[in-house]
Amino acid sequence: MPYLLHLGAKALGSMDRLTEIGFEMAGRWILVDGDIEPELIQFATDRNVLYAFAAGGKVVYVGKTTTEFRRRMRGYVRPAESQTTNVRNNARIREILESGREVQIFALPDPGLLRYGVFHLNLAAGLEDDVIHQLDPAWNGKRTRLGGLGHSSAKSEALRRKEADTPRREAVRDREATRSGPVRTRFSVTLHPTYYHQGFFNVVVEHDHLIGRAEGPIDIYLGDAEEPILGTIDRHTNQNGTPRILGRTAMRDWFRQNAQEMGSVMVAVMSPTAMRITLQ
Repeated sequence: MPYLLHLGAKALGSMDRLTEIGFEMAGRWILVDGDIEPELIQFATDRNVLYAFAAGGKVVYVGKTTTEFRRRMRGYVRPAESQTTNVRNNARIREILESGREVQIFALPDPGLLRYGVFHLNLAAGLEDDVIHQLDPAWNGKRTRLGGLGHSSAKSEALRRKEADTPRREAVRDREATRSGPVRTRFSVTLHPTYYHQGFFNVVVEHDHLIGRAEGPIDIYLGDAEEPILGTIDRHTNQNGTPRILGRTAMRDWFRQNAQEMGSVMVAVMSPTAMRITLQ
């Protein structure tokens, strides 16, 4: 994959050990209006994922999630003060990106094939501790400086385990971040017949830069809903490359129930991969 070309020989030494067991490039971190944002190219909706961040020629962090991968990544975007691991990693990622370097995201989804009798073995949970032990990523242990490599302690290990992902806690964090997070911009969309009856709309050139550059999933919150529908960013249909936001049946039904054909709705963009649609 193209991002691998940015990794030096030293990175390949540590990354080879991960790619040999199935890790793949999942995306990278980018800066958007001063905030870090995950730009995922695959595995966005996978659960039970073991993931790694790579920067400066080495693997710097390894973690796992039991909820949707994209939701875990968004936990790093605007963390609460109590989420110390997320806060630290947010600062490190931002510092690296602001220096002009890259932070890549690698992932190993659990295919769900490992079982012990009738019980499913969580691949991410089973591998995480030993991967961290073998690679000793700088951000997983005790640090003497930002991004520096130190030694893990019983205290840091206990803290890491305390902050381990749970679906319930991550879902709450994601909903709170989405509700309270800043809106980057708002724009109006006229519900032309094709939009209204098919559940999609096009984003004009003026707002193109606010939407994810890569095709893939986007969270679409309809009205005051706390949970999003899973939409798609389509950058191939329009000849000028501007995004088409596909919400399909769920968006179509919401349009029909709440708006009129040729009426208008308001789109609030919260991140390149999250938006809320409301009535004007």
